[in-house]
Amino acid sequence: MLSLEWLAAGLGLGGVVLSLRENIWVWPLFIASSAIYLGIYLGVDLIGQALLMLVFILTSAWGWRNWNRSNETSVETHPLRPTWLAQRERVLWSLGAFVLALVLVMSFSVLAHHPNPWLDAAITSVSLIAMILMGLKRIDCWFAWLLANAASVVLFVQQALWPTAVLYLIQFGLAFWGLHTWARRQAF
Repeated sequence: MLSLEWLAAGLGLGGVVLSLRENIWVWPLFIASSAIYLGIYLGVDLIGQALLMLVFILTSAWGWRNWNRSNETSVETHPLRPTWLAQRERVLWSLGAFVLALVLVMSFSVLAHHPNPWLDAAITSVSLIAMILMGLKRIDCWFAWLLANAASVVLFVQQALWPTAVLYLIQFGLAFWGLHTWARRQAF
């Protein structure tokens, strides 16, 4: 299982690097990494993370399609460029993440074997929002990734998933790079 965890971590790291460069191949890497992690998380009873991997597979397929369609050259379409959310949108997405986390923690709390329902629910909801915002190329996704990655390091250390904890620590640093890169690209 450890070699699969390293493979999933490597694919995930490659995906993050490609997302920083707005390279469309980010999405197949995320799909592969998420599929492997789905099995790993089910094995350690991290239900929220497993559900998140299912959603990541679906949102990665959507993001792949969305980015691909925006890159087609036609009169009707324009390349999707990184932009900031409006303040009202930022509040609504944050409220959505909070409500989703509450619903998830209530669901996870009834599971006797769940190791940390509160942290798992918070990471799941914030990561879901981050992935959707990334598919829309909203620069704000990187703030959500910073939060989710920091909390993920704690959760995965608690579960002794060391390669995954290292991956999320690296991704935490890369999220700063992503924020800077996308914000700079938006200015042009």
